[in-house]
Order: sequence, then structure tokens, then C-alpha cells
Amino acid sequence: MRILKQLTWIAILVACASPLCVAQTIVPDLYRFSYDFDSGAQLSGSFLGFPTDSNNGVFAGTITVLPDDVSATFNDFSGTVFSWDTALPEVSSSQASLIGGGELAFVSADGSKMDFVLSAGFSAPVQIFLENGIQSDAGVPQSLNNASTNNLLSEDLAQPFRPSSWSVSAVPEPSSAVLLSAVGIGLAARRRRN
Repeated sequence: MRILKQLTWIAILVACASPLCVAQTIVPDLYRFSYDFDSGAQLSGSFLGFPTDSNNGVFAGTITVLPDDVSATFNDFSGTVFSWDTALPEVSSSQASLIGGGELAFVSADGSKMDFVLSAGFSAPVQIFLENGIQSDAGVPQSLNNASTNNLLSEDLAQPFRPSSWSVSAVPEPSSAVLLSAVGIGLAARRRRN
């Protein structure tokens, strides 16, 4: 009984202290995403990113995508499968398309603000564009609504971006899940004994 009580208190202290540790070290979150094209094709994968500050104007409420940590697969379910892994920059990349060149891609959970481009190759790059909302090209606002492929299929896809076809969600950290489980088990065992 005494050991269980001590373990419960240790788990609670660690859980309460972890936000303090996170405040000192910024660690990107892992996200999983998918987009379903009207044709039935699907783009899915994962990336590391940071939620954008809610006071950051046009980018408020978005997730900044780290360019070296995107893994994605396109599948049209008729034999065309293509993969990107931006950890190999000589093979593929992720960036924003219109903001001026080389900026970080960003996405939003509801799909209302998107500038997410995957590219592989250099002379005739294989690309996917997911763009929605208003972005700026060298200070000139442009309204974009585009979900398209480039050099990927014999007849590339080009359609309006549909927010209802987009999903992105943060993947919980294993350490957080373990801590919450330990606290839950400790509280359940304590209730059972009382």
C-alpha cells in the first residue's frame, strides 16, 4: 500500500513538472495527415511541426511544418504510388509555394489556411500542392484554392482544395501516455482499497 501511494505521488509530481521542462526546451510535435482527392487518390504521411502563435496575423492557428521531417506517400489505388522523405534533401523537399521562396510550409487543422508543397527531383519535379486561403507572394495577396499534382500521373490532378478532405492530428508522446496511465492506475488502485 505504501509503495503504491509513493508511486502515485511520484507520477503526479513528474506529470506536473513536465510542462515546466517543456517550457524550457521547445520540442516539435509529430503530426499525421491525409488528403483525399476527388479521384479517390490519397496523400498521407507525417511531419514534425510547431503550432504557430495565435497573434501571428495571417498564420494564426496554423502549424509550421519543419522541412526536413516530412514523410508522405501518394497512392491512386490503380498502381501509382510515390513517396517523399525530406530527411533526404537531395531527393525530396517540403516548402511553401507562394510566400517568396524557401519559406516553411504551413497547414491548419480545419484546412482553412494551407501552403504545403511536396517536391521530388529537379528537372521535372514530381510535386503535390495543397493550398487554401490567402497567402502573399512578395507582398501581393493572392487567393488560392488548389489541390493538384505535377508530373506524377499521366493526367495530373487539378481540383479545388476541399477542407473536408483534409485531416491532421498530433500524435501523443509515448512518455505522456505512460505518465497518464501510471496516474490512472494509481488512482484506480487507491479507490479500490478505500
